[in-house]
Amino acid sequence: MERKPPLKALTNMTICQHHRLNSSDFAVVYSDKAQRSLSTHNDSNVLSWPQRRRRCRRGRHPLTFDTLRRYRKKNKIKRQNEDVLSSLYKLSSSDTPAFDFQSSTNQTPSRMITCSFEIVFILIASFYVFVSHRLLNSIFQYVDVGLQSTIDYLTYLHLNIQQNLSPLPIQLNFHTDHYETEDISNSYNISNYEQQCPQHRYTIRIIEKNPLVIYIEHFLTEFEIQHIIELTEPVFRPSTFYDDDGKPSYGQYRTSSTATIKRHRTPVIKCIEQRFAQFQGNIDIDRIEPLQVVKYTHEQQFKAHYDWFSQGDLTENGGQRISTFFTYLRANCTLGETEFLDIPFNLSLHERFCDILICDARSLESGIRFRPIVGNSVFWFNVDEQGEVDYLTYHAGRPPGENGQKIGLNTWTHENIFSSPPKNA
Repeated sequence: MERKPPLKALTNMTICQHHRLNSSDFAVVYSDKAQRSLSTHNDSNVLSWPQRRRRCRRGRHPLTFDTLRRYRKKNKIKRQNEDVLSSLYKLSSSDTPAFDFQSSTNQTPSRMITCSFEIVFILIASFYVFVSHRLLNSIFQYVDVGLQSTIDYLTYLHLNIQQNLSPLPIQLNFHTDHYETEDISNSYNISNYEQQCPQHRYTIRIIEKNPLVIYIEHFLTEFEIQHIIELTEPVFRPSTFYDDDGKPSYGQYRTSSTATIKRHRTPVIKCIEQRFAQFQGNIDIDRIEPLQVVKYTHEQQFKAHYDWFSQGDLTENGGQRISTFFTYLRANCTLGETEFLDIPFNLSLHERFCDILICDARSLESGIRFRPIVGNSVFWFNVDEQGEVDYLTYHAGRPPGENGQKIGLNTWTHENIFSSPPKNA
């Protein structure tokens, strides 16, 4: 009985048995690839006919297994290449961009068109965002101006109600960012004050809300200013200030001249005092200190200070100074501004006040600075809503400069009745 060959050599044994492994039958059994592989062997490696037959019977014919191994390896590499190409084709057909070297030439124009559309879209979106931002800024600016004008009008209306006056017609002007009232003649004389105080009209502009700083235009008339200067010109003396111990002192800290006007000295002075009281809600006129006139020449100044008292004994007479008016009576100078050092200049908020504020290269690095304009007044509270002293009211009176002169009027209001002025001040 014939012995069955191993499964591994079954195919080769069958080939050998059927074709007898002669030289002419190898061309039938093996493919062209096998023949090409066979031809690569050297003559010294070619087995003799008996050797080939014996090895073929044992299932170890070298040509059969070596050729088959090389053929399978080639097929494996070919399948791997086909898998890679298939993957690249799938990627190129999907939404994810892929590199197809064969069709890159055809895809370049379409990709360029797509990129061009994307760039145009980005530019249009950027322009839209820019225009929208500018438009919103303009809208918010006008809304802010409108609210500011409304607040100014309501404040002025409140003051007129306190004085039992009818509301004045007000025309809003969004170009100058404040309202203007009817022009009132300032040609008052002494006879207008003997019977009753004239109904004087002025305009207000809220500069800052915390602390509350209000600018009052045309608060005093030309006649009233001249009357005050005539009363005080002969009695000016060096100004004093309170030191850390609460005692009046002289020095370089305050180098101006001062003159104090006795309370209710003339009908004109009494009407001016009444106007200061009515502006603050028609308070008791005796809560206001006697008016103090200050004169600055050349390099004279009042360095940065607070108007409220830090010493307890100074508040025994009338309590704390809760508010201040500083009114400009004469301004023959280009400098002489009143500066609030701890209220920074805000370009978006204060730019519209450049007709009364100094707006220059130093503005963004300094506090707000008021120009000395004759007849106008700056009002601010020295305490906050809780009655505590406000450190943001730190201010200074700057020198008027060479050959300049500035005269101003200090008006301080106390919590209670103020009986007499501080000593030597």
